[in-house]
Amino acid sequence: MLTKAQVLKSINALPEQFSLDELFERFLFLNDLEMRLQESNSGKLTDHEDFKKEMLQNDLDDADNKD
Repeated sequence: MLTKAQVLKSINALPEQFSLDELFERFLFLNDLEMRLQESNSGKLTDHEDFKKEMLQNDLDDADNKD
């Protein structure tokens, strides 16, 4: 879960004008990063090969959504 401080810091790092897509992507990234850090701290690590497959699938999903 993200904290208000993390969200505000992320918003403050954005340029004066930005799209909702940029904001949403930033929040998704922060949320994914926070989840991975929590998994790592709790010993629930993802195998490197599984991680690569997941990232490849995310890239494919992103490419499909841009069409």
